[in-house]
Amino acid sequence: MPHFDFYTAKAIAYSARIKYLRKQIIIVSSLRLAAFIFLAAALYFLGSHPTASLWIMTFFFIACFITLIRVSFNLHSRRKLAEKLLFINENELKIIRHEPSQFDDGAQMTGNSIYKDDLDIFGRRSLYHLLNRTTTSHGAECLASLLNQPHELHKEIKDNQEAVKHLAPLAEERQMITAQGLLHDEQQGNLNDLANWIATPEKIAPLRWLNSL
Repeated sequence: MPHFDFYTAKAIAYSARIKYLRKQIIIVSSLRLAAFIFLAAALYFLGSHPTASLWIMTFFFIACFITLIRVSFNLHSRRKLAEKLLFINENELKIIRHEPSQFDDGAQMTGNSIYKDDLDIFGRRSLYHLLNRTTTSHGAECLASLLNQPHELHKEIKDNQEAVKHLAPLAEERQMITAQGLLHDEQQGNLNDLANWIATPEKIAPLRWLNSL
């Protein structure tokens, strides 16, 4: 089972990466604390003995502290991404073992297809549940729409097949896209919000006196 081996190897690799990043985070946190203590001591002695060497030490520890904060943020971001990638691969392993997917099952979706209830299109262990890897409401709606009203034109079917053929071997790229979607969790809005904003009538442009300022 090549797919099982692929997901297993990825899960092991991401588990090891998470452990490594956690250790790095602990080390950086310790160094950041040490830099803060040395910085506080330098500022304390600087108040009574403002020498050039103490000024240099103070700026040095400030630079170290700021750098370690940036490194810490970077490590936390990398760890969170690795955790999402681990989740994705563990979820694929569950599906291979005939366990329910951890993605949404689409039970809240509605449709007008005459066969959606007979063929278990939506709901737990449904076709939607098996296929769903979407991370945005827009993506979920697109998948539901395709299942409710499949393409009938030859060109549309052919285009979809070509897209699947192109993306199928790009497993790591697809997982990275999914992980980024899970990571951001639509905190910055979605495509529907953008479409609504674009459709909003202009309010400033008609004010010619404002444009002349």
